Amino acid sequence: MPRVGESDVKTGRFVLGVALLCVGCELFLRSAGLANLSTWDAELLSIADLRLTTGFVLAGFGFGLVLVYVDPQSMLAWMLVAAAAGAFVLGVILHLEARLWRMPPAGLRCSIALLAVGLGIFLSSVRLSPID
Repeated sequence: MPRVGESDVKTGRFVLGVALLCVGCELFLRSAGLANLSTWDAELLSIADLRLTTGFVLAGFGFGLVLVYVDPQSMLAWMLVAAAAGAFVLGVILHLEARLWRMPPAGLRCSIALLAVGLGIFLSSVRLSPID
């Protein structure tokens, strides 16, 4: 049973943690950038001498979806869909380019500190308290 005022403290810590996390993420993401370098004919994955392009992967995914529609119990169809989706996601992740624009060291330390403190306060507010 919670003690008097304990619920308000946990709610306040939760709100403070989420606010600090949001501010830290905003400061950090202002100086970070992502770019996707892949195109439709670009090589997603290369296995030995086989080049898998986005079109090959999506064709396999579509064929797998047709097979799943025809026979939902077919393990081969589900494996084809899962493999094609996994290859597509992996190819997109491998072609992402992350950049951290110029940022003063004090700003970087401040944003990382806000993220760490906010995460700590947030996690301590959602932790289950022992039963007394």
